[in-house]
Amino acid sequence: METLENRTEDHAAHLRQLAARHGARFEVLPEMQVVNHGVIKVGFELQLWGLHEHPKGVMPGCQECVKTYAALKEIAAWILPKEERPSWYEIQGFDRALHMDPDVKDRDEVLLEVKILHRHDFFAPIDECEERCLREMRQRLGRLGMREGMRRLAPPSGKAHE
Repeated sequence: METLENRTEDHAAHLRQLAARHGARFEVLPEMQVVNHGVIKVGFELQLWGLHEHPKGVMPGCQECVKTYAALKEIAAWILPKEERPSWYEIQGFDRALHMDPDVKDRDEVLLEVKILHRHDFFAPIDECEERCLREMRQRLGRLGMREGMRRLAPPSGKAHE
């Protein structure tokens, strides 16, 4: 008999496979706004990055880009808090672009951005709720084997795309 716990763990295992297949990783940046002639941190931008699975020469926005974005979106939906909180979360639309690191050859990545902001009083500084939400999201990404960091590494196979 399948239980909710088993289905949840099966889904997490599926997401771990997606993350591994796409060499998924994440970065966290502050969300900044100008307020009263000063710049303040009002939230976070959680960036999920995934490798584009393709041979060389494929155009940005192709079917493989869409598949990579869909995998990242499935991961993003899983990490978001399910209950309503004082914070608000938004998965940004697909930019249909490939992002390349000039220092790492043949590492084309697709980007998905998640905004973590105040539900009310948008221009208030980061508070404990936003910090807590980010902390929980980081933990869930860690459960999927995703690493945090800006450095783009070679594809998971260790080989460059041909």
